[in-house]
Amino acid sequence: EDRTLGKTTPEPVDETPPELMEMEIFKERKDETLSALEAILEKRSYKASEKVYALGDSGGELFLIRRGLVRILVPAGDNGSEYHLMTCGRGDFFGALSYLDQQERGNEAIAVMDTDVFVLRRDQLEHLIEDHKRLVINLLEAISLILANRLRYAETELAALQS
Repeated sequence: EDRTLGKTTPEPVDETPPELMEMEIFKERKDETLSALEAILEKRSYKASEKVYALGDSGGELFLIRRGLVRILVPAGDNGSEYHLMTCGRGDFFGALSYLDQQERGNEAIAVMDTDVFVLRRDQLEHLIEDHKRLVINLLEAISLILANRLRYAETELAALQS
């Protein structure tokens, strides 16, 4: 349970990075469409404890985790402490809120262990709209649905804390 909640550092696991078609957000997409998407994605790697992005950074990138874990932290009070919001793993995405509203990051993301990600820049997505409208619509719908589920979970946690 502590590992799931991100309270302890998990032991490294030899995991095979998923292909795009294996990620929940891209299931049932045509091979041709996924090939076009993969061609514009950037692959990045982060070492354990390395910052993926910081509070206040530009929100023009969406991160899809291929391998590893990323902890999302938000500031908690004026004393410099942080609140662990969530931990994302293989097949998850993060950074979506700022990606959608193009505002500065309201949290920071730190690799818990060595982590590989796909990065989708906002300007690249806009070019993809030209030839693959359905993919972009489905991607934005999937991001919105997952963000809504995360928000509902957060509301439930807040209600429980207030009780």
